[in-house]
This record gives sequence, structure tokens and C-alpha cells, in this order.
Amino acid sequence: MSDNSMVIRNATIVDGTGGDPFEGDVFIKDGIIQEVGTGDLRLSGNVVKLNNVNNTATMIKSTDGGSVELNYNNSKKLETTGAGVTVFGTTQTQQLNVSGVSTFQGNVNL
Repeated sequence: MSDNSMVIRNATIVDGTGGDPFEGDVFIKDGIIQEVGTGDLRLSGNVVKLNNVNNTATMIKSTDGGSVELNYNNSKKLETTGAGVTVFGTTQTQQLNVSGVSTFQGNVNL
């Protein structure tokens, strides 16, 4: 990959939060945006998605005031809810600690 990079210094940044614009530096290399300095990189929006390079599959979707979804091959595998998380598919874990009421379906081997 070629070294296609640029730094934009003292840029006026509007981050979509409704707050005032602020000055900051942005570094872009080979299409990847990075924070410069000691701050953090923020993405703002009512719905924020991270998609694959072809923009044909959503990898992460975050909805303001709602859920965060994690996908594998454009298929939802985990979603946060008001009560916790919902896992879609099979879960594998090294250790599972459960507290409170638990409901199991199918065969349970203890």
C-alpha cells in the first residue's frame, strides 16, 4: 500500500453532538482517520455504523439511546438491550458466572 497520508492541523471540527465547533488535528493515512495528540477520536450521529470496505456489510451499528449491534459476515451476533445483552447463535466461553434467575432450554450438563 502506498504512503498516502496527510495531517490537517488546527481544523475546525464539527462532531455532530450539537456542541460548539472546536479546533483540532486530524491524521489520515491510506484512508484511515486517526486522532492526533492526547484526546480521543469521536464519531457522532443518531446511528453510527462501521461498514466493510465495499460498504456492503455492517460490522458495528450503534443507535443513539438504543442498542449496539456486533455483526459477523453481516449477521447480527450480539445486541445490547435495556436489560443487558442478547446473543444470537452459539456462545463459547472459558468460564461462566451467573447470578439471579436463569432459564435454560434443552439439555443442561452440570
